[in-house]
Amino acid sequence: MSDDLRQVIEELRTEQKEIVETLRFLRSEAEHAHAIREEAIALQRTANQRVRRIGTFAFFGILACVFLIVYLVTKYRILF
Repeated sequence: MSDDLRQVIEELRTEQKEIVETLRFLRSEAEHAHAIREEAIALQRTANQRVRRIGTFAFFGILACVFLIVYLVTKYRILF
C-alpha cells in the first residue's frame, strides 16, 4: 500500500471513531432528556391531582359558606 492510501485509511478510521463517540454522546443525551421529560410529566400529573383536590375542597367550602349566609339571612330576616 502506498503512504497516501494508508494516510487516507487512517483519517477515515479517526473520523469513524469521532463519529462513534459523537453518537454515543448523543444517545446518552437523548436518554437523559427522555428521563427528564418523564419526570416532568409525572410532576405535572401530581400537580393536576392536587389542583383537583384543592378545587373540590374549595367548591364545597364555598358552597357551605353560601348556605350559611342564606341561613343567617333567612334566620335574622335581613333581606326579607
